[in-house]
Amino acid sequence: MAESVEKNMISLKKSAEDKQQFIDDLAHEMKTPITSVIGYSEYLKNTNSSKENQIIALEHLSDSMHRLQNLSSQLLKLTLLREEEVEFKRIEAAHLLDELSATMKPSLDTRNIKLLTEATLEYIVGDEALLLSLLTNLVENAARASKSGDCVTVRVYKGGSAVIEVEDCGIGMEQEEIEKITAPFYRIDKSRSRQFGGVGLGMSIVSRIAALHNARLEIKSEKGKGTVVRIIFTTL
Repeated sequence: MAESVEKNMISLKKSAEDKQQFIDDLAHEMKTPITSVIGYSEYLKNTNSSKENQIIALEHLSDSMHRLQNLSSQLLKLTLLREEEVEFKRIEAAHLLDELSATMKPSLDTRNIKLLTEATLEYIVGDEALLLSLLTNLVENAARASKSGDCVTVRVYKGGSAVIEVEDCGIGMEQEEIEKITAPFYRIDKSRSRQFGGVGLGMSIVSRIAALHNARLEIKSEKGKGTVVRIIFTTL
């Protein structure tokens, strides 16, 4: 009984530490754009600033507000996923990948990154909206890790059970980074992530959606050679 109490105490302590870490990270993520908004707002009150400098200040204001908007949107999505009930249906794999291609095309075209898709499995079972969100986050992460002219490949196939796979040939990760990648606000390359609007919640969302589908998340990566992320379902 004493051992059970001790385990519960350890679990509660870890939970409290995780929550505090989340709060600290959230405060840190919000600090930079809020500081920028306040600073450039004060600057714009100065009527002596030139028209050119005012335009530059407004661009920085817009960037900061979009970053806060993205952060709030991702946080809301992550919160809602904690209470989400998955509506399992048969989804045509080819249709899902077509939807993904259409969704990601504007963003990938801007970065000159090509999306390749391949479906050798006729269908998978799950929630189409959630799986599209999962794939969007994975492809977005792969694109951030890639350079102009690279390809990101998405496959749906049977590997004992249904498997969704996203592969890139980007910057890759060390093992210790892989172990942290699903933690909220964790980013491998902060400068590249912020450049394209990332807030470090994408893999947390991916992990949660996989769990809702009783699927296993598997990540294999090598520094400088790219990353493969697999969502391995328990059934077809």
